[in-house]
Amino acid sequence: GDTSRERLVAYERRWNREKGPDWKLQRAVGELLYDFTDDQQNRFVRSAGGMTDAQLDRLQRYELSVRDLLELYPFDVRDVPKVRRLLRHVR
Repeated sequence: GDTSRERLVAYERRWNREKGPDWKLQRAVGELLYDFTDDQQNRFVRSAGGMTDAQLDRLQRYELSVRDLLELYPFDVRDVPKVRRLLRHVR
């Protein structure tokens, strides 16, 4: 229940230490999700439906591997210009 600045800064440091790299990658993918075309949305849902229980568990914990993301993500050539904007999330 302590929401003081000091407590939240400590929480943020711990979060970044423990989940930071995975969270940053998931955040970048999440940003791409908002820009999906109808076709990408359909392909994403089909891919997600084929995820294993282990992959779904990793998804819920923000611990998807790069391989998981590549299998799940419905790439489109229109995503290429977004790369520069997304890199800020994984630095």
